[in-house]
Amino acid sequence: MQDQTLSSGLVHQARPIPRGVYDVRVLIADDHRLVSDTFAEYLKAHNPNAFVQQAETLDEALEWIGRHGPIDLVLLDMKMQGMNGLDGLIRIQQRFPDLPVVIFSGFGDHEVVSRALELGAAGFVPKQMSAPAVIKALELVLTGETYVPSRFIPGSLPKGGTSEEDARHRHPIASWEAGNPLNRISPREAEVLALLTKGFSNKEIARDLEISEATAAFHVRRLCQKLDASNRTQVVTRALKFGWRER
Repeated sequence: MQDQTLSSGLVHQARPIPRGVYDVRVLIADDHRLVSDTFAEYLKAHNPNAFVQQAETLDEALEWIGRHGPIDLVLLDMKMQGMNGLDGLIRIQQRFPDLPVVIFSGFGDHEVVSRALELGAAGFVPKQMSAPAVIKALELVLTGETYVPSRFIPGSLPKGGTSEEDARHRHPIASWEAGNPLNRISPREAEVLALLTKGFSNKEIARDLEISEATAAFHVRRLCQKLDASNRTQVVTRALKFGWRER
């Protein structure tokens, strides 16, 4: 698939994205072309200085990011070819651990959303949301916070909230002090951090959380990146500095 700036229809040869030219660089990975085109055009209309690229399979998305990154955000269809549920999210996180990925889906439940956040997703956006509401959600994620619609967070908003209202509210884990790196950690990463503060090894973390040792190591690496730490000891030190308390 050739790279293109969607609103203009101009086709460019493969090359790195000029950092200073665009305010934000977004990849929409979705095999429903009408949906992808609609949100791509709206993003460009909302911000003429945004670079928007599209991909229709997971492999295509991974290849494009590898060739043209860094980018600022991926909007990822959970049912796209190659995803295999949330396995595709894991593949992206493993290759590009600092890249915010928002799951974009026509369906979902509390279990799916919770699992996506555990795996490091920066948010969950239903396709039923209007384009303006999606834009607000993505803008929130680009500030380093996590977005989840209120209906997937029982008790976080009064009954009767709508998808249009959702994008004006923050996920509870992202409501801490602005600029605090702890507001970027997922619920699963918080569990791992709690065990790190107790001196647990990766093997012990894996056993306690009933996950693989490789997954435990992955979450520790994510915590190192998010807290700007070079090792697990520094993760704990910096977490305490920023006010970490096991909840």
